[in-house]
Amino acid sequence: MYSQSSVINNLDAVLKSKMTDGVEWSISVGNSGNTFYVSNPQSNGPVSGSIPAVPAGGFHAYAHSHPNNTTGVPSPGDVYKFLELVRDNPSLTCMYIYGSGWGGATEVYALNVYDRTALLTFLSKYPISSNWTGAQTNNFTGPVYTSFNNARLKYDSGQCTDHGVSYPYLKDAVALAYMMTELKMGTTLTRKVNNESFKTISALDILDNNGVKIIDITNCN
Repeated sequence: MYSQSSVINNLDAVLKSKMTDGVEWSISVGNSGNTFYVSNPQSNGPVSGSIPAVPAGGFHAYAHSHPNNTTGVPSPGDVYKFLELVRDNPSLTCMYIYGSGWGGATEVYALNVYDRTALLTFLSKYPISSNWTGAQTNNFTGPVYTSFNNARLKYDSGQCTDHGVSYPYLKDAVALAYMMTELKMGTTLTRKVNNESFKTISALDILDNNGVKIIDITNCN
């Protein structure tokens, strides 16, 4: 759905202005055929809260802002909440998060389902009960943390190449994209910087010219 410019423009108009607030705001999107229905925004307090009901149609997507100009990279809690909502809502396909990136750029991240069977297998193999620390600390744990943190460590040690993109990738975005692929989550991570289009972030292991395994970061429409 992230190609539906009218919907994205509607989300942008509301949530970009909420990024400086001290609370999160959320919006839901319903769908019926080729028609999309966007809810009124809802204030959720300082952390992610409930999602407003869709005005009409099936529950197709939702979006929220991160407060105080913090990063829009989906948090571990955001990821698992989305996965469980997809499990329980067959029509749900994507989630958007608004936040800040390098140099104060506006970044919008989206999680997009492309393989529901793989997503459900991921949830069964890596359940929230043993792979998320809970809302208070909001970190991954278990095998999911191992994959996520391995990518973070490579990023910190310079074992990544991003081919000189205009807006560098935030560490946790690289780590999340890497983990999602390695553990076969059935979901992609896309990013929109300022007024650019959404691009899928790919973070894969490759061997450099010296035979050292590094993470190759690319994006595509």
